[in-house]
This record gives sequence, structure tokens and C-alpha cells, in this order.
Amino acid sequence: MTMAPQNIVLIGGGVAALSAIETLRTEGYEGAIHLVSDEAELPYDRPPLSKAYLSGEAALPTILLHDAAWYDSQRVQLLLGQPVASIDVAGQALQLQRGGRLAFDRLLIATGARARTLPGAVVAADVPQHVVRTRADADGLRQAMRPGARAVLVGGGVIGMEVAATLVQQGCEVTVLEAGDRVMARFFPPKLSALLAAVHAGEGVKIRTGVGIMAITQRGAVSFISLADGSTLEAEVLVVGVGATPNSELAEAAGLRLRLQGIEVDDAAMTSAPNLYAAGDVATFRLPGHDWARWENWTHARLQAAHAARHMLGKGLAYTELPWVWSDQYDMNLQVLGSPVSDDPVVLRGSLEGGRLAAFHRRDGRLIGATLVNDGKHKSAVRKLVEKGALVPPEQLADPAVDLKKLAAQA
Repeated sequence: MTMAPQNIVLIGGGVAALSAIETLRTEGYEGAIHLVSDEAELPYDRPPLSKAYLSGEAALPTILLHDAAWYDSQRVQLLLGQPVASIDVAGQALQLQRGGRLAFDRLLIATGARARTLPGAVVAADVPQHVVRTRADADGLRQAMRPGARAVLVGGGVIGMEVAATLVQQGCEVTVLEAGDRVMARFFPPKLSALLAAVHAGEGVKIRTGVGIMAITQRGAVSFISLADGSTLEAEVLVVGVGATPNSELAEAAGLRLRLQGIEVDDAAMTSAPNLYAAGDVATFRLPGHDWARWENWTHARLQAAHAARHMLGKGLAYTELPWVWSDQYDMNLQVLGSPVSDDPVVLRGSLEGGRLAAFHRRDGRLIGATLVNDGKHKSAVRKLVEKGALVPPEQLADPAVDLKKLAAQA
């Protein structure tokens, strides 16, 4: 019989670790909790880094996930600015880089991911590449941007387009370079990518798709970006948003099984070693009936970590959460539920001009996902329809007069 945990250790200072703490205490766990993070400050929320924090509208205290008093009230021992050197799986202990050993009964690895940069074969070593993953990253970019500065963003995904919106609103001249044929292709169908690109263009952002970068060099304060079509762009600010790499090195060195570069976990969020769990951007998992995947988003990190915490206490069920990704750009709130890839033609309800738009993604007539623009009030109903794989006639989905809540209740 497995002994109840008396000391739970969490590695990571993001929303996943905080969600685990909240869940452990809510579920009645009274034992010790240690939070170990290589960042020296209190854990903070990361989505504002590319938006309100980057623009200066939000200061660090406003984006902290909790203040210091909360950790005291929850009896959490903070080990901040303490990178972990290694995980002793057999001995169930962490070795800290600055010395010291920390034992655990249960361990949650919530180390997240780090931003990728462009390879040295393309970018000269003296070229400053700004990324937005940590508070220090956002601080560095905020110091570099100024009205009139030419900013080039490499990558037209969520981070790239969020930063593009923030920079152009701060008076920068912004160009987005995307290697693919459209922006936000990972989360948007072609119709919505085109609509989003038009919104950015209306704000003054130049978007170039199908672009290959041959070389980037630096002269003085200016970066020179040579493109495959023979043209060259100049920029005082170069921002790279080309994805992230999971911070799975500790787990790999400890002999834990990896998949898709992340830490493989089962439906309890447990790794290949007993009593060791992983959640969030660093974890690779598989939903029933789906392929192995890693989800890099705030909501999943929070939900999966809470799920892992319950299993640490022997209370959890299988993880069956629906994917949900959101982004804020200008005055648009974008939410993607389920799969953004439609085998059937996309069904649109409303319009951007009208202030609210929903796109429904279907396969063989059944709803598999939806993208909502400024339409958060329908999220609950749409979630239920997607979870049920509802077979709804497209004319009903497209008609704003049709009540989605009633459709969800009838599905």
C-alpha cells in the first residue's frame, strides 16, 4: 500500500506549480510543500508579458500569481533562485546547484519550456535576438522598443502576433516575417488567418508570408535581415517567435522516458518513475482516442497540474480536458476550443465588422472545434457541443438567431 505523502516538491515557478499548490491545499493535504524555482522572484503570470506588461501598462506586482503573504498562509517553503542540478529518482531527492539536497515523497516537474532562437548558421553572434518568455525577456524588449523604431518579428504565431500588436501600438514600425503561407496557422483556419492579417494590416503591421531568411547581421544598432527573395530589411529591434523547447533535460538525465522532446506521462500525469509527475509545457501526454501531444498553453498547464496534484493524493481520474487556447490582440479576444483544423468547410457566424465572430470546425458534419472572436459568452455552450461531437446543420451554426445554449442542451 502506497504511503500518503508528507513532503511534496514542485520544480518550476509558473502557473502549473501554483495550480498544484492550490489544489493540494484545497483537497486537504496538510503536509510540507516546497516550491523550487531558478527564477529569483515570486512566480508571476506569463501571458501579460507580451501585452500589458510589455507595454508598461502592468507592473510586476500586478502580474504576480500570489503575494508573499499567500505562500506563508499556505505553508509553502519557497526556494527561489535555486536551480536544480539533478533528480535522484531512486533516492527521491533533488540536488540543488548551489548545494543542498531536498527529499520528496512526491515530485511535480513543471519546468515549462524556453523560447527558441534562430540558429547560428543564420544569425551572426552579435545580433540581439529578443524573445518573450520570461519577465527578464520582456524587460529587455521594453528597453529596446521606442516610437519610430523599426521592429521585425520572425514568426507569425500567437507570440509573434501579440508582440506585433503591442509594438505597433507603442509607435514602432512593425514587420512580421512568417515562413508559412499564413499567420496563426496552428490555431486558425485559412479564413480566420486572412481576417486576422487584415486587422493587423489596418493597424499598420506589414506581414510577409512564405519568407525564407538567409542571414542576419549587425552593424551598429541595426540588424540587417537578408531574405531568400534577395531583399533586405533593416531593424533596430529583432524579435523571434518561432516556438519553444521543453525544459526536459533534468528528466532526461534522471532516466525518465521522453516523447516529442517532453516528459512522457500517463493519464494520471505520472512519469515513467513512481511518485514523479510532470505537467504543463514540459509534459507529453495522450488523451483517449488521440495521438501523443504536448500543449503549450496557460489553461492546460493549470488544469493538468491540478490533475497531477489530485493523483498525488490518490484522488484523481483520467485527464480528458478539451484543448483551449486564447490570445488578446488589440481589442480582440481570441479563443480556440478543440481542434482548429476543419475537414469540412468552416462555418462562420457573425463578423469582425460586427464585433463578434465564431468559426466552427467540423469533421464529417460533427463539431470538433471552434474559434471565438469577442464571443466569450458562448464559450460554455460551444465547449459542450464540441465535447459531444454534436451533429449540427451548418445553417443553424451560422445563424446568430439560433440559441447555441439550446443546441448544446439538445445535443
